[in-house]
Amino acid sequence: MGSKSTNPLELGRSLPVPNVQELAQSDDQIPERYYRPEADVDPVASIDEDELPVIDLMKLLNPELIDKDELFRLGSACREWGFFQCVPFHYRDTLDTYTLKIGKVVDCLYGLMAEDLGVDLQDMLNIFRDQIQSVRINYYPPCKQANKVLGLSPHSDGIALTVLLQANDVHALQIKKNDKWLLVKPKPSALIINIGDMMEIMTNGKYKSIEHRAIINIEERLSIATFHLPSIDVLLRPFPGLVNSNGELYKTISAKEYTREYFAGKLNGKNALESMKLRK
Repeated sequence: MGSKSTNPLELGRSLPVPNVQELAQSDDQIPERYYRPEADVDPVASIDEDELPVIDLMKLLNPELIDKDELFRLGSACREWGFFQCVPFHYRDTLDTYTLKIGKVVDCLYGLMAEDLGVDLQDMLNIFRDQIQSVRINYYPPCKQANKVLGLSPHSDGIALTVLLQANDVHALQIKKNDKWLLVKPKPSALIINIGDMMEIMTNGKYKSIEHRAIINIEERLSIATFHLPSIDVLLRPFPGLVNSNGELYKTISAKEYTREYFAGKLNGKNALESMKLRK
């Protein structure tokens, strides 16, 4: 499977905003657009590095020697958490080399997910043959009033799979599980993988995209996110073997149209995916 780039401006764009570094360094009041009352209200628990599921890729890379217990852990993480850590991984590359390596990791995960789900491997490969990969480098400057703002509003990702690498030791990613916000503290150099909306549609709800957000700290934070989705002309629909007596749970829609729907509204939980459900 290969990855190709596309211009995200063809599908949606973010609103222009003032320079956040300048805002963070100033003593002025937080602009209203950044103020999030829920940031100071919602209770947050902490997940230790071993609580968020950890998947050892070395136990899964050889198709003839796959560790079935590790494959079960991967499937459980996709169904019950929508987030997991991949180890081992060491980041010492240029961005181009890094993204190529991440593309290979994601291709490997697609194959493992197909085996876990009982989906024909070729069907999975066909969906992601010309997959799109995009990269976003996130810089969150230190903020003197960090408890009053959110770095990124609660949302699920409108793609198939996201891979996140924290480039420093400042923890800011929070995920919502069982209606509680949990602060993620990943293992050093681990890749954090999360299921996106498109994968939830294609697995007919068996794998779950999960609501998450990023908080601001009094220290700066840097992370690198790579997003993966099928070619924009691919139709998003459940793999045939995953449709039971309840039928398909989501509307059939192209990756291009879903991306447009996703960017047409503001980040707000899983609203975009909820709008795709056939039964509310």
